[in-house]
Amino acid sequence: MWFLWVVQAADAAPGDAQIPVGTAAPPEASAQGEQTLGQLAEDPVAAVYELLLVYNQVYQFISYGVMQEFIVHAKSNGPLHEISSWALGWQKNQVTRALEQCQERGSVSKTLDCELAAEIVIDLLVRHTQRLTDSAERPPPLEHLKLALTLILHGWLTEPAA
Repeated sequence: MWFLWVVQAADAAPGDAQIPVGTAAPPEASAQGEQTLGQLAEDPVAAVYELLLVYNQVYQFISYGVMQEFIVHAKSNGPLHEISSWALGWQKNQVTRALEQCQERGSVSKTLDCELAAEIVIDLLVRHTQRLTDSAERPPPLEHLKLALTLILHGWLTEPAA
């Protein structure tokens, strides 16, 4: 859900490490997330799933291999970890806001901790991404996330999920 711009120092030898110089969400990803929030589906599961579909569009811009390398290197302290934390942070914020809007409409229980639920949802997305990038593991289809969301939100819905 982000781009990492890298440069190689002018005097670097081929194969030398590249230097991260900036990050940005793909221009439409962040804006599409906001647009999705502005036109939120009535069903809470569908509302959150639509955000996850927006975030998953990263694969239109980068390969699974590039994402796999990013995941591996983002686990250690440093610039890639900071980029990952930043991206996951704005995604969690958008999911939290979607759940809060559903609470305001009465389709999700007022007792749901929206921030905690959003954290679980983003963790689910991260694990799905790891499965996509792990060539040894056959990933479930993206629709599998919708089923998982239904299980996560099951006891918190005040109206049946479609």
